Amino acid sequence: MAESIRPSHTPQPKVLEFSSAMNGFEVVDRNGERIGSVRGVNLGRTCILVETGRGSLFGRKQTHGVHVCAARQVDLDTFTISLAATKEDVVEAPQFGELDPECETALARYYYDRLVALGDKVNADG
Repeated sequence: MAESIRPSHTPQPKVLEFSSAMNGFEVVDRNGERIGSVRGVNLGRTCILVETGRGSLFGRKQTHGVHVCAARQVDLDTFTISLAATKEDVVEAPQFGELDPECETALARYYYDRLVALGDKVNADG
């Protein structure tokens, strides 16, 4: 007789959560291209600030917010956060010096819209 699996024993997908221990982690886009590094995490652990740019004489460093919904994986061995978003999505994201609840909501909407558009484009192409 086959053993039935109860819903309480069904494996649940792991929910990503950011933490302050991720400060300095490298952030890469969906293609593995380096975007920047983590400069901060909000109190709700749902958003990170990513410092982009070279910081040289010709390039100014900027800080953009990334919502957890745009994260694919956090690799604690390589100190890397992989995103489902593109580098362009992050560079075009709203810039914030700090993350408050209003920023969190704005970033969630921004990345949700971007990821839905990416999904539509991928589905239309393939």
